[in-house]
Amino acid sequence: MEGLVREMQDTEHGGVPVRSQKLFLTSIPAAFMGYDLIEWLMERLGIEESEALNIANQLCQYGYFFPISDSKNLVVKDDSSLYRFQSPYYWPWQNRPPDNVEYAIYLAKRTLRNKQRHGLEEYELETLSNLKKNLANKWDFIMMQAEEQVKLSKVLKKADKLISDSQERAYWRVHRPPPGMVSSLEPCPVPNRSWNGCRIRKRTIEDVRREVELLKKSLSKTRMKVSQALDSLTHHVEVYTEYDPLITPTQPSNPWVTEDLTYWQLNSPL
Repeated sequence: MEGLVREMQDTEHGGVPVRSQKLFLTSIPAAFMGYDLIEWLMERLGIEESEALNIANQLCQYGYFFPISDSKNLVVKDDSSLYRFQSPYYWPWQNRPPDNVEYAIYLAKRTLRNKQRHGLEEYELETLSNLKKNLANKWDFIMMQAEEQVKLSKVLKKADKLISDSQERAYWRVHRPPPGMVSSLEPCPVPNRSWNGCRIRKRTIEDVRREVELLKKSLSKTRMKVSQALDSLTHHVEVYTEYDPLITPTQPSNPWVTEDLTYWQLNSPL
């Protein structure tokens, strides 16, 4: 993916044409049109329009470029709609997924800027309120970082500031999508041993001895016939069917599987 995007950005060697675009007497810097992107993909990969549109949409959903006029829907259209390349700093595989502290700094920074241009939406205000409660012990640090970033942004030129703001907002649109929107980079809901830096404990001599004792005891145990084991397993499944979410759907339904947001709404205070 990233190799293909780098070729797109290489305008000196036949990449996607990026230039200032005019839209209702407004000059939009560092932008390209949807049909230029689709034509480039068709020519570069030797594919049809539908395939090029599918690839473009996938690249957009992973955050390699984004629509300028629509900050919610990451969709590429084969028309004169304007798009902008994401900074390589924000590419998904350049950095680890962001944490809540970084998101809190971003939201707090927007509250310190022009409310007309950088004002928070309703779901962002609610998220900021929850983060303020959950990160109360770090809030002074978060506000200090936000104020520092606002000061640094004032040094940039107007065009550079506009591009930087749009790229940062698009980055958080991918990693913290609005309610009801799906992100291609959503983390797996099942935790693993690597979370929170937990390391797997090395086995000691005592652990090995305990395992040897367990195996010795298992050798002397009587074994059930396969038919009896199957009957026992069948009976167990029948007894616990109503508690098995794979057989009996949970209430409310699993939001990782369906589009129902009831579970998130019930647990939003957490």
